[in-house]
Parts: sequence; C-alpha cells; structure tokens
Amino acid sequence: MQHLKCLVGRHDWFGLGSRIIVTTRDEHLLQCCQVDDVYMPITLNPKDALQLFNLKAFHSDMVPKDDFIELSKHVVNYAGGLPLALEVLGSFLCGRDATQWRSTIERLKRDSNKEILDKLRISFDGLEEREKNIFLDIACFFNKEEKGFVIKILDGCEFFPDIGIDVHIKKSLVKSITNICGCMTCCKKWEENLLEKNVLINLENVADCGRKRTSIIS
Repeated sequence: MQHLKCLVGRHDWFGLGSRIIVTTRDEHLLQCCQVDDVYMPITLNPKDALQLFNLKAFHSDMVPKDDFIELSKHVVNYAGGLPLALEVLGSFLCGRDATQWRSTIERLKRDSNKEILDKLRISFDGLEEREKNIFLDIACFFNKEEKGFVIKILDGCEFFPDIGIDVHIKKSLVKSITNICGCMTCCKKWEENLLEKNVLINLENVADCGRKRTSIIS
C-alpha cells in the first residue's frame, strides 16, 4: 500500500490522458486508493486456453502432430483455464515426446505441479491464522453452502467471519454469488493438496465449535 502511494500518489501528479494500471491480489487495496475502474480477470475459455498452451508447448497456436491433440486437451482440461497453469505446463512439456507427456499427465493426477502450487499459495500464506482456518473450513465442509449458515458456524468458532470472509473475497480466494460461498476456480488445483495436510486440523476446529455450542445450549 505504501509503495503504491509513493509511486502514484494523487491523480493530479499525472498529465491528461495518462493511464495507470495497478495489478494486485487484494481488491481492498484498490478501494483504498480510490481507483477509477476495476477489472476482474476471468479464466480462459477452452479455445483460448488451448491456444495459449500450444504457444508455450509448441511455439505455435496449432498442434503440430496428431499424437499430441488428445494429450493437449487433457492438460488444458487439468489447467481449468488458469493462464499460469497453462504457461507452466506448456513450458515444461515443450520438446518432450508423447510418452513423457502421458507420464506427466498421470503424475498430475496424483501430485499437483509444485511451481503452480507455490505461486497460488502466496495469497493464502499471507492470511492471518483465523483467516486461513476460514478458507480451509469453507473448502473442507462449506463449499457452495448458504453464506448465512457458514457465517453462523464460523462465528461459533470465534473466527469473526463477517470480516474474515470479506478478506477472502477481496483476495479472490472465495466468491459469494447469490449468498452462496465457494472457493474460486483458480484455487481448486492446489486446494486439494493443501487440504490433505490440514484436514485434521479443521476437523478439530469443527469439533471445537460443536463442543462450544453444546455447552451454550446446556
């Protein structure tokens, strides 16, 4: 935030016709700076996703060999329209033969690509501990549940969900559409890897909530 203020400051620092483009993982920062407009990036459609992948894997927007047509579709489907995943996987597979492609695809079914995971985890790692627990609880137990219900449960865990969920939405980790909470598409690929390591912790969180609610009722 401080860096942005020092670099941009006020609108009158720049001449007429100037365009300042700010990219950030946190929408709240843009609100604090009172930007004129906000563009929310979306995942690529299948056609554009395949074109981007081909540019990285074959240095062309077309697949050069029939052997790779179905293999390319498998990789693009795995990436889910996420440009980062398409670029990383395309660059990794560039110059490799069909056998190596098949081996990579099978490996991705078991283990997510570390380079993609590390970059996607940046926003998660920057959260406060309670906010991390909120994300994991939504991912584990409350994905696509009614927002009011989720807030009620998380409030019982003393996670302060009214502000916590808003932080997740501003960081594009969670979306809320017609009062339904859910994890963003771009989080899905590393979410499963993350949950394997944290699911027991969050089971304990839910158990604690249950004990607190029982004690209140009794």
